[in-house]
Amino acid sequence: MSTRGGPGQALPARACRTGHFQLPPCLAASCRRSCCLYFTAAGANRWPYGRARQARNGHIKRITDSDIRNSLVLELTGTNVATTYISAPINPHASLGIKLPFLCMVIKNLKKYFSFEITILDDKNMRRRLRASNYQSTTRVRPFCCTMPLGLTEGWNQIQFNLADFTRRAYGTNYVECVRVQIHANCRLRRIYFSDHLFSEADLPDSYRMGHADDAELHRQHMMHRQQAMQASMLQQEQDMMQAQQPANAVA
Repeated sequence: MSTRGGPGQALPARACRTGHFQLPPCLAASCRRSCCLYFTAAGANRWPYGRARQARNGHIKRITDSDIRNSLVLELTGTNVATTYISAPINPHASLGIKLPFLCMVIKNLKKYFSFEITILDDKNMRRRLRASNYQSTTRVRPFCCTMPLGLTEGWNQIQFNLADFTRRAYGTNYVECVRVQIHANCRLRRIYFSDHLFSEADLPDSYRMGHADDAELHRQHMMHRQQAMQASMLQQEQDMMQAQQPANAVA
């Protein structure tokens, strides 16, 4: 994949900042048609849309991780979550222009504070920031920013974020495109990609998974626990959203 955002659709010119990516040849044909590879640690020095990085009292560097067969990952660590991050595109006024609704990230829980932020554009031509962190306990919906808790299990996690569904539930509007992605410390990052639907493990190559074929049972148990945690987290988010919207309705 060089600059494709979906099946046969090229990303807008404003999204193509620097560099190019090719999807691994082992990707299934369906995945190749429906995925947009956004970041891989092996090519961290040449993001397809350009990258801004900042590290104060911390570091951002590529290392190998023994839990995934010494594969290359990008480690972001810092004493202050807010001042150590990577983001794209470089121009803060530009847009990635990615219209695929599912954001998937493969990250490692370092048992420290961690957050990420996604800026989206909705059909009201409003930019909304969706911010998830593991140090927040409740969901708060504001006009331009929604913050929510993030539950992570030990070790490697696969975060699957349905941007269209969340935009609809939080703001009652329709998702148009992803404008910006910003990943903060503290984590190890293996891969970020967008897709038009969620793929099963069997349809993804090893580099898109958290484990490998001979780790299937351990991976299955990990996924089961992660799914239970995600379901509990989403239920809590829905309850928090309903509570957050009640005062606004009362005032109206």
